Amino acid sequence: RSWCECLYSHSDLRLVHQRLELQVNYVPSYSRNPVQTWMDYDAETVDRELGYAENLGFNAARMFLHMFPWMNNKTKFLSNFDHFVAACASKRIKPLVVLFDDDFFDAPGVTSFTDVNDWLKTGAFKSSKWMANPGVTLLTADSVTNWTVCTEFLEDVVSGPRANDTRLLGYDIMNEPHRPGLSPFITHVFEEVQARTAVF
Repeated sequence: RSWCECLYSHSDLRLVHQRLELQVNYVPSYSRNPVQTWMDYDAETVDRELGYAENLGFNAARMFLHMFPWMNNKTKFLSNFDHFVAACASKRIKPLVVLFDDDFFDAPGVTSFTDVNDWLKTGAFKSSKWMANPGVTLLTADSVTNWTVCTEFLEDVVSGPRANDTRLLGYDIMNEPHRPGLSPFITHVFEEVQARTAVF
């Protein structure tokens, strides 16, 4: 499970405590992992499946982001993310956005951020198991410059036109951070998100 890493809107704290049992981890039916969720984003499927969640009484949906689709095409990724948030709002569902993930495996053969697009071109993500975001190898490389690439990703997702979006339930800083040495990164992300938001 996650480790003390969520930032919630103050107005939603009562919702979190009283109605957390109505939250669902959402992975679209066409997807095996978060990379495929956003590379192959299908708005029609997402709209339909969030409708199922609404009909079942869910009021929150935990959604996993991934940096690889963002690196591949930032405009497309952010447009799809905006669609997801709007689709949730239209069904009275608040997203809990998972920014980073240490669960399962690093993408095989990806040892630097410059490898990402070549790996995506192979289509290996369509048959891959769940993958960490972005993975310990890439976090270690990015730490040399105080996680500049990860921070740029954060800026796109939580700053500017997406800052202080009250349609969100909150941000999950990192899912299942179980490998050693992640505490400085988690602290960095927590502080960066707090600095860029006013209502969380």
